This record gives sequence, C-alpha cells and structure tokens, in this order.
Amino acid sequence: MRPILVRWAVPAIAVVLLAVMVGVVYAAIATSRPVTLDGREAGEVLVDGQVVFRVRTDAGGFTAEQRAAQVADRLNDALQAGAGPQDVRATTVAGNQVVMARDMLIITADPAEAAANGLTPEQLAREWQGNLVVALGGERPPSGPPPREGDVDWTGQADKVVPILSVGTPGISLGAARVSGPRDKIAATKAVAQLNAEFQRTARIRAFIPVSDLNITRPKRVQGVSVNALIDMRLVGF
Repeated sequence: MRPILVRWAVPAIAVVLLAVMVGVVYAAIATSRPVTLDGREAGEVLVDGQVVFRVRTDAGGFTAEQRAAQVADRLNDALQAGAGPQDVRATTVAGNQVVMARDMLIITADPAEAAANGLTPEQLAREWQGNLVVALGGERPPSGPPPREGDVDWTGQADKVVPILSVGTPGISLGAARVSGPRDKIAATKAVAQLNAEFQRTARIRAFIPVSDLNITRPKRVQGVSVNALIDMRLVGF
C-alpha cells in the first residue's frame, strides 16, 4: 500500500513545486449570461460565478445581454494580462464615469444605466468597482466620488528602488531610494535627484525629487510620487 501512495505522491509534489518555481498564478475567468430583471431582459457579468455587473439597458445598437458579453471579453483580456484587485479603479474619462483595470476600459456607467439602477453614474461606477475588487479577492474600497480626469489616483499603487543622484554641497553622492505612487507614475520614475544647498553657513537643505530621467542637472519631476526610504553612500566628498 505504501509504495502505491509514494508513487502517486511524488508526481503530485513535483507538480506543486514546479508551479511555485515558475510562478504559475490562477487567473479568474469572467463570463456573462442573460437574465430578467424587473420584467426586462438584462445581462450579468460574473467573475468565477460571482455577479459583478448587471447591465440593464440597450445602447449603441447592442442589447443589454450583448453589452454584458462585450464587458466580459474586456475583463478577461485584463485578467489574462495580470490585472488584480489593486488595479481596478473607478474614474472619470472624457466626462464619463468608468471602471478601469490597469489602463483597460472595462465598463462605462452611463446616465441611462445609472438611472436604471437607481443610482448616479458616480455611485454606479463605485459600486461596480467594489464588486469587481471583492470578486478578485480584494477589500471593497471606501465610498466617495471617483477621481476626476487628471487627478492623481492612488488605486493600484506600486513602489520600487531607484538610484539617488546628487550634485551640490558637500559633494557628489550615489545611493538608492524607495519611491511609492500610482503604478504609471512609478514606471516613469527613473531616479531621485538630491539637491543640496547651504544657507548662510548655518543650515543645510536637502531635497529629494523623483525624476523621469538620469540627467539631474535639469531634472524633470514626476508628480504624485513620494520618497519613503533612503540608502545613501557618498562616493566623492569635498
């Protein structure tokens, strides 16, 4: 009996170890289905069997059921690209309230759809965002109006370590800093510029500015990114 168990256990353990080593991650699956809500034909979008969106109105020549199918397709594209609960946000794009996953538009909370759900477009976008985040294993975000277009949106924030480059009193330094902020802003951050200044020989000022290139003589600041850890190593001192 024991040799049989061992013969089956060894391959099973090997599969588990292989999955861990190659970083296999299960991707959720979005589906859609037709439903009847309040006596009207509608469509639902589900993630692993959990309803996240209910589409009640026709638009653009498509029925509510067809719109739900389109939304499920977009959502699957985002999930296959690795989007997770931290990447889902409700925001305003071109004056419309939408739900995004990373940089992918998933669904629009248009006025007709919001009215059919008894909500404002802003409220519906937030509700849909929360439903999707929870279905993907995250915690429902706090209520409130979606950020306006152009606002810094901290949903799905990231961090990374970038070099510190410094020119000024008392010399040239090289170190490292950890920066945090929205994912797209962090991707654009290449370094932290350390600016040194001395005021009347009594005070030294050090400013750390996230920048988008390594030419710190004319730094291009990245807005919405914070510096929250420093590792400083002086290479040349005067």
